[in-house]
Amino acid sequence: KQAKLGVLLLNLGGPEKSEDVEGFLYNLFADPDIIRLPAPLAPLQTLIALLISKRRAPKSRAAYESIGGGSPILKYSLSQGNLVAK
Repeated sequence: KQAKLGVLLLNLGGPEKSEDVEGFLYNLFADPDIIRLPAPLAPLQTLIALLISKRRAPKSRAAYESIGGGSPILKYSLSQGNLVAK
């Protein structure tokens, strides 16, 4: 009997459309499982995330708009998963 093999594909996601960019950035920077601040700064993580996301959103939004308005990561991940499954 042949052993089964499992493959787990992960990504951090991305905004689906340009209006989602600021919220995506906030969630990214506010998540201590993704970005862990030193203990003295940890209580400020959501405030820091808010400031960074507001500042970076315009430049990031323009970058996403230059590639169609949103992140292609979901499409690519699904395509990779389908190819791996074959």
